[in-house]
Amino acid sequence: MPWVKVKRVNVPSSDPMISLNNNRFSYNAIFSRIVDLDKFSYVSYYIDNDDRKIGFEFKKEEDSNTFKIVKSPDKGNYSQCTELFRIPWIFKASQQKGLNRFKPIRDGKIWAITLMPIFENSIKRDKVDKIGYEVRGIYRYVDNGRVVYIGKGVVRQRLQELQRGEWKFDTIEYSVIEDDESQFEWESFWIERHKYENENYLPAYNSISGR
Repeated sequence: MPWVKVKRVNVPSSDPMISLNNNRFSYNAIFSRIVDLDKFSYVSYYIDNDDRKIGFEFKKEEDSNTFKIVKSPDKGNYSQCTELFRIPWIFKASQQKGLNRFKPIRDGKIWAITLMPIFENSIKRDKVDKIGYEVRGIYRYVDNGRVVYIGKGVVRQRLQELQRGEWKFDTIEYSVIEDDESQFEWESFWIERHKYENENYLPAYNSISGR
């Protein structure tokens, strides 16, 4: 039998990165050096729910809305914020192994990361009437924990297509995205991700990959 090289999944990044995990934002060594994090002891957080952005403003002095930066020889530099990790699009992003690191961009005093749409909204199939007719984005159908379809468009309208009445699934998960081009982009991303995690198989009801 010929040798097969083992692929490394978690490749160290040479870019500045902020990681999300266990109610914690971890700042890698490159980012810490760029920001000169040794000079700061606190951070204020900002969020933009519409664009799934989190902002970080590093500060030397504590105030009523700052959070402490922990500088650990073992775990590196990090800060915690339980309040933020209660927000579905942040919590769910933190649970995605290999997809929970983001490159920050500077915007004045704030460093910002943009999280991906990650099907953070979830509703049972028989409660679909609670989704507004105007809701657009990417969505997936889940049957007993298994993803069986990934699509894009007007979420409730697509479900009402005739052939889908025969499909077997119990849950609809979705992210709101208004822009058509972004819908195409993220639909393709998640279909390819599904194939990567499932020996190149598409979800059961997807006949082709995304664009």
